[in-house]
Amino acid sequence: MGETGQGEHSQAQYDADRRFFPLADHKRPLAKAMVYVVDRVVNRIRAITPDEGGWKSHDGYWEIPVTAPLEASEIAEQFPTLGFSLGDELPAQRGKLREHLAL
Repeated sequence: MGETGQGEHSQAQYDADRRFFPLADHKRPLAKAMVYVVDRVVNRIRAITPDEGGWKSHDGYWEIPVTAPLEASEIAEQFPTLGFSLGDELPAQRGKLREHLAL
């Protein structure tokens, strides 16, 4: 179940996962995935598609073109150096809702 109260593969959760993230223009080509942490645990990871047409700007915030949630095997294959996977604890810095991690 996603944070929207609907399934992780629902349109509502997809929209919540891709919309209105702050990201500097020059970092867009470097972004490869979105990691969603809920209660300090990695809940899902979505890859970012390279389709430049999928990026939509809203005054400095972005709608990011992401894939469906990845399975553990897909995460290991696509991001072998990630260092964490689904279900792993990943505490965030207190007070930060969104973090950008360099890998």
